[in-house]
Amino acid sequence: NKISFSISFLVMKMISTIFFFVQLLCFTQSHPVYSSSDGTDLESFQEITFDLGHGPESFQAYVQPNITTFSRGEQEDAKQMKFRGHAAKFFNMGPKPVSLYWVGSDGSEVKMNMFKPFDAGGTASFPGHQFFFAHENYKEGSGKGVLKRF
Repeated sequence: NKISFSISFLVMKMISTIFFFVQLLCFTQSHPVYSSSDGTDLESFQEITFDLGHGPESFQAYVQPNITTFSRGEQEDAKQMKFRGHAAKFFNMGPKPVSLYWVGSDGSEVKMNMFKPFDAGGTASFPGHQFFFAHENYKEGSGKGVLKRF
């Protein structure tokens, strides 16, 4: 079960990565490289090259310049994200609906979501966070019908 979940996750990750590059390639081929108001190419675009096994390919990608170049000098440092946690994504790879529960530090069980067959969803998380999948009609605290703990 754990191996098939990991393999399914890796396959989905590979497919989404390939899809991203295909979209990026289609976008760069169908849209002109942007230029500033005076007609010169923006320096923020850089050529990115890659090879997916069919020979080297490249595209123009936007790379954010130093913040002082577009904040009129009002900001010296870019703001940093405060969220330094993790994200958790859950996949129901089965043919029946399942419920996702979060387990609180006091052991309480809180229903977070119901996933239809082959549905997915996610939430913010942190190391040690506990979740579990249960049958759709699971009664909190019973322990009966728990399918998988994470």
